[in-house]
Amino acid sequence: MEDLDQICLPLNQIMGKGDFLFANLEIPITHESFQPVHRGNEVVMESGLAKLGLTHINLANNHILDAGKEGLSATISMLQRLNIKFTGAGLLPEHCEPMILEWNGRNVAILGYVHPSTNIKNLDTQGVYVNVWNAEKAKRQIVSLKASGFDVWVSLHWGVDYSHFVEPLQKQIANDIALWGGSLILGHHAHVVQPMQNKNDSVLFYGLGGYVFGHFWKNNQWCSLFKKTKRGLIVEARMNHQEELHFYYFSTRESWNHRLEIATWDFSSWSNWYWFWGNFKYSSSGFKKLFSIFENQCCKISHQTSMFGTSVWSRWLRGIKSGE
Repeated sequence: MEDLDQICLPLNQIMGKGDFLFANLEIPITHESFQPVHRGNEVVMESGLAKLGLTHINLANNHILDAGKEGLSATISMLQRLNIKFTGAGLLPEHCEPMILEWNGRNVAILGYVHPSTNIKNLDTQGVYVNVWNAEKAKRQIVSLKASGFDVWVSLHWGVDYSHFVEPLQKQIANDIALWGGSLILGHHAHVVQPMQNKNDSVLFYGLGGYVFGHFWKNNQWCSLFKKTKRGLIVEARMNHQEELHFYYFSTRESWNHRLEIATWDFSSWSNWYWFWGNFKYSSSGFKKLFSIFENQCCKISHQTSMFGTSVWSRWLRGIKSGE
């Protein structure tokens, strides 16, 4: 479990006692074999989630049913063993209900949704529930929770894969959530960091990226996705004496050998830059097409670079293990 320690320790060092830690869990965790499937090893992931100190998780995403009902059931059993609260998907309707917690004197309700545009796998599986985004339903939930005195936080799986730019659909949904009374949006799905925005009394994080993406085994070798998926955003929320919410930002960087580094980040400046160019990209169909071509080419180059680095690392690792 040495690799797990290297991954978890940096986060443990910035966590305070009594804090809660929220994340999106993108894949089912099961030892069962299903094809095709994105899944995590049950033993490794259970140990890793425990070491990270996760307390609350969103399961509403497009891959949570990759291993069918059995995979979702195994995932829920693991979370229950670890006493980690979850929302967004499950075997019972109440598994999609908001997570309620008291934090610094505030009553917080966390809702989890996945947008249908993310191509949700196996959604027709019998006996499971997934909180798919529906504007009318979301409005009723958010308005009701807000009227009951809750700070409403929304975890939402949305956006364009591997794009740092916020698409118009995300902006419209975010505006609606802010108008209905949602005070915080925590977005994910693109696997890269996306900008933030302040809207009235709401703070909108469109994409947090991933804490650790890792590598995967394919064609008898370790493979890797784009280099930009190796950077993520950690948002730390703190309350001051005036009961105002302030945010602090940390950048995560994952190396080829799964070592993770966390450093403070001037995320506001980064966000402003990508917000500007995102508005430029979506200002016309022509610019959108040009930006998309550029992003695709960058992804191809980044993928080749990642594959080369991972291939070299995996060959070295095999040599060490074989005693060569």
